[in-house]
Amino acid sequence: MPGILLTRGFLDDYEAPDIPEGFDYFTVAHSELVDPDVEGEEVELGWIEDRTRVTTDPAIAFSWALLLAGMVDDGDNPQPLARVTAYLVDPIEVTDWEDDAPEEHVVVYVAETGESIVPGDGGEGDELHVDVADWPELHKTMAE
Repeated sequence: MPGILLTRGFLDDYEAPDIPEGFDYFTVAHSELVDPDVEGEEVELGWIEDRTRVTTDPAIAFSWALLLAGMVDDGDNPQPLARVTAYLVDPIEVTDWEDDAPEEHVVVYVAETGESIVPGDGGEGDELHVDVADWPELHKTMAE
């Protein structure tokens, strides 16, 4: 990843992609090789999302995603990415994710180069969104 300096000016000038109204809570996930659920299956890429760290500022979420994308570019990860997801409600307040999961919206993917890849753009973002849709997800929540 090329050097990136995250300054107050960067945060002030950041223009988030279109976010549906009401989706005011942001979390960040990063790609990581995860062990399979079934013994004998191959290790695969998945998402690690920390739902205990939530922000209402899309610039902070994007900055965090930039840092995570660089972190997961460790030479072992074949597709180092970070993902910013927006929620209708604060994920910290959700106690039952299986039965009462809040509506979510993927805002942007961030590549290890710092490139923003926006789903819904009709191009690369849509292709990537489809490619990673089946990745398993591991979540850190307050209930754990």
